[in-house]
Amino acid sequence: MNQETADTSLNSFPLYAVARLVVQAYRPYLDPVGLTYPQYLIIQALSDSDGLSVTQIADKLLLDAGTITPILKRLQTRGVVLRERSKKDERSVINHLSGEGRVLAHDTRSISELALNRGLMRSHQIKPLLDHAEYMLKQLTTVHPGL
Repeated sequence: MNQETADTSLNSFPLYAVARLVVQAYRPYLDPVGLTYPQYLIIQALSDSDGLSVTQIADKLLLDAGTITPILKRLQTRGVVLRERSKKDERSVINHLSGEGRVLAHDTRSISELALNRGLMRSHQIKPLLDHAEYMLKQLTTVHPGL
């Protein structure tokens, strides 16, 4: 591949690298409270909408349910999440934040802003990038007939 072809090709490496670095930027804020980035996302998802099934959490975070279940079990062991079988469907497990989980969700709510500002990027710089990322997520997760 010559230089001209490399410069004009669609290469998603910058997206991969940015995603990895964003998750890395959270580490100094999540480590002191004993959370991983996926655990943080689940706690925030349950804080926004308590009483979600594993499938609902997976759909909301665009993760596989098989990935979510072990994380929820670890959070349950820690006393942050309460899990119970659905009364409507025994196959479904409904997840809630415990009192400790609600405190943790509240205490960690501002971590996103702190993590993203760590690189001296301010909200007026980040907002357009997040808008574009949301647009890309919508496009990539929408079924386009005929493609």
